[in-house]
Amino acid sequence: MKSDIPTAVLLLHCPDQKGLVAAVSDFIFRNNGNIVHADQHTDFEKGVFLQRIEFELKDFLIPHNEFAEAFHPLAKRFQMTWTLRLSGSVPRVAIFAGKEAHCVYDLLSRWRMGEFKAEFPLLISNHNDLKPVAEQFGTAFCHFPIQPDNKTAQES
Repeated sequence: MKSDIPTAVLLLHCPDQKGLVAAVSDFIFRNNGNIVHADQHTDFEKGVFLQRIEFELKDFLIPHNEFAEAFHPLAKRFQMTWTLRLSGSVPRVAIFAGKEAHCVYDLLSRWRMGEFKAEFPLLISNHNDLKPVAEQFGTAFCHFPIQPDNKTAQES
């Protein structure tokens, strides 16, 4: 059962090093946050650490507009690139697709059922095949055909 308590999702990546998980968890703990979900991964080939950590905002001591300043010393220490998104925010996402419909149907069906908290205002494709799918879901469709002489320019 999903809680109605507002949350924030912190996404970060940086060079892999000891103490990352402990430091981020401690930062959230020290500011009265409760971690409700966490995922992490290390790309050993590239030496990169990636983490997604969701925490409750109820009783969290740092207001959203002050988070960057408070988190900056930790981010600088570990050379982190990060973003923070509040659970109440709804991203606008464009879907890029080719000819195959199954993935587009899966995304838009899950969105319609409420599994994705996002807006899908636009479907972009280099084929017209998916235009009826976009129309069925009330999503705008843009066709950008690729020809051998315009492939590089079109992809840009």
